[in-house]
Formats: sequence, structure tokens, C-alpha cells
Amino acid sequence: MALVRWRSLVAMMSALFLAGLFFGCAGTRKEQPAEGEASATSVLGVGQEEQKQGESAQSEEDVLKLLGITGEEKKAEETTKEVVQKSEVEKLQEQMMELKKSLKQKEAQIADLEAKLAAKEKEISQLKTAKPAALATSVTPMGKPHPPSAEFKVRYQDALAEYRARNYETALKLFQQLLATDPNNTLSDNCQYWIGECYYGMGKYDQALVEFEKVFAFPETNKAADAQLKIAYCYFRLGDRARARQEIQRFLDNYPDSEYVPKAKALLAQL
Repeated sequence: MALVRWRSLVAMMSALFLAGLFFGCAGTRKEQPAEGEASATSVLGVGQEEQKQGESAQSEEDVLKLLGITGEEKKAEETTKEVVQKSEVEKLQEQMMELKKSLKQKEAQIADLEAKLAAKEKEISQLKTAKPAALATSVTPMGKPHPPSAEFKVRYQDALAEYRARNYETALKLFQQLLATDPNNTLSDNCQYWIGECYYGMGKYDQALVEFEKVFAFPETNKAADAQLKIAYCYFRLGDRARARQEIQRFLDNYPDSEYVPKAKALLAQL
């Protein structure tokens, strides 16, 4: 903007300067030029026009000097303006790149969420079909438990090893087979508890909740405290914080001497 004002000012002063020259010359001449002189003037018209342009440019430079503006400063300002414009363009390009990058990230997040949603829907569908089968094959312990056979112990350890290796589906089948074979020995309640843990490990918290509840049907079970705590965890995983808090409090009231009390209190602090 400053450069435009300077140029306007220069043009005005140049016009005034040329007008002064013209009227000054007209006032000093009292005689009209001769015909020959007029012809010479016509012939030299182009040269005079070029001379005027040169004088205008020179006048512009003189005015700039009077204003304290040098040619170098003028060039520097033009260069600065070009640099500023180039910088603004680069900033806009950077902003565009950032927006494109952000858009790609959002698209990736949406795709991830859609995949998780599809997995959850599939899991719910599996639960709906698995629940009736699990309830149909459930067993009820009868009478006082007896010691397990040597073969039962070996199979129990095999199933437990599969669980610890996180082969939850394989472990689940082995524990279910053991429970169907003998539901009345002292390891049967453990089998029922680990069935619940297998479902929990697979993320099937609804079914795990059902299986942990079954542990209390076994007389003299040593897995009651464990099952009660896992019931609280199932509700927590299902997003029912109020019920989870209720089940933790039941655990603390019924099993105050359990080794899992610190763990229960830690979960309670998260609710």
C-alpha cells in the first residue's frame, strides 16, 4: 500500500513539474515559431516524447530521493512483499497437508470402530446361540463331594495348562468334559469356576457371569470367593458399574479374609 501511495505522489509531482515547465516556456516566448521551425518540431515530436518520459522517470526518482526513499529500498520492499506472499502460500499448503493427514487418521479410526462394532455384533450373536447349549449341558452336584480319581486329576491339569496357555476354547471343552464325567468330586467346583474363566478370557462376559454363578451350587466349594469377585468384574466389563459396586461390596462383606481383598478394593476405587 505504501508503494502505491508513493507512486501516486510521484505521478502528481511529475505532472506539476511538467506543467510548470510548459507554462514557463510559453511565458518567455513572444514570437510564434517559423514554418520551418514547426516542421522541425513535428519531426522531432517522437524524440521530445521520449525526452518527457525520461524526465518523468527522473522526476520520480528525484521525488523518491526527497522522500528519503532509495531505489534499493524500493526493490527491498518489493522483494519483502514477494517473500511474504510466498510465505502465505506455503502456510496454506502446510495447512492443507495437515487437514489431509487428519482426514486420513479419522478415516482409519472410523474403520477401526466399524471393525470393533462388527466383532461385538458377532460376539453377541454367538452368545445368543451358545447360552441355551451351555444351560442344557449344565450339571448339578449331588451329595457330599468325594476325592477325584487319578485320571481325573491328570485331565484336570491338562485342561488347566491349556487355559494358562490362553487356549481358552480348548480348555473350555476339557473342563466341560471333566464336569460331565464326575460333577461330585472335590475338583468339580474348580472345573465349573475355570469354565467361567474361559468365557471371561474370550471376552464373553455375559456367559462368564452365568458360569460363575453356578459355582455356588457346589457344596463346600473353595472357589466361592473367587467366583464372587469375578462376578463383580463381569458387571464392570459389561458397563454396569452400579451392579459391579454392589457385587464388590458383597465380596468384602462375605469374604473379609480373602487374599483378593486388596484387588477388590482397587476395583472399587475405579467405580
